[in-house]
Amino acid sequence: MPSKTLAPSIADLVLFEVDPAWSRDKVLYGSGNLVPLGTVLAKNASGEYNPVNFAGANGAQLAIAVAAEKVDASAAAKKGTAMRRGCVLETSMLIWPAGATDAQKASATASLDALGIVTRAAL
Repeated sequence: MPSKTLAPSIADLVLFEVDPAWSRDKVLYGSGNLVPLGTVLAKNASGEYNPVNFAGANGAQLAIAVAAEKVDASAAAKKGTAMRRGCVLETSMLIWPAGATDAQKASATASLDALGIVTRAAL
């Protein structure tokens, strides 16, 4: 019998959350992005959420949320859900930009932790 691999779900990402109504927010994802579940996000000067860019400026390099669903904003900005506070997320589910160093990930993880987005490896 052939096996089927399921796509990751929010249950794979979230180990604990205070309350979905508190931990998750609808946000506007910036145009030009196909954002997978678990992507570490930053907010640009226009208030749009995009994958964190450690080489960026004007907030693009500051981790402030994590994508709580896959969002296809490749053609135009689109609303989607992000984990913003009061949650514990599975470390291995976080998606970082290509080439991100351990130091950059540690700094971004500390920024998320300060916002109440804690990361842990599942037991």
